[in-house]
Amino acid sequence: NVFFISGKTGFTAPVWTPKWTGFPAQVISAAPSPAQKWLLEHDLPMQTPLEQEPDGTGVSLLTAYALDLDPFKNSTSGLHAVSLLPNRMAMTYFAGRPDIIYTAQISTNLQDWSTEGVTISPLDASGHRTASAATDTRQKFMRLLIEK
Repeated sequence: NVFFISGKTGFTAPVWTPKWTGFPAQVISAAPSPAQKWLLEHDLPMQTPLEQEPDGTGVSLLTAYALDLDPFKNSTSGLHAVSLLPNRMAMTYFAGRPDIIYTAQISTNLQDWSTEGVTISPLDASGHRTASAATDTRQKFMRLLIEK
């Protein structure tokens, strides 16, 4: 079956005939969830598991969805990066998905992670937040956890 959002061009229902063969097609007025709508907007079946990694991009669909990346491009260049500021480290990332939990954590040994000492900025107009922490130890690491 082919599912498409009402108003999307290039589709017909109840049968979609892109070339010589027809496929059963169904118009939906809106996807059941924001993630499923995002999948459809990127020409993926709405039942596609978000744990999948399309075309060897190195980024799961969940990560691409959560960080507002194109799932078919080498998205590693669009991933968040930690920057060093005077006495602080900071990481800016897209956090505009209401159905995603974003958690910034820090560690001094890459084994024990905590949110203690992490400051999170309010969501800006483009859907980004900045997590920051003091660089008060010889080494400190920061990561972003994404959960649905």
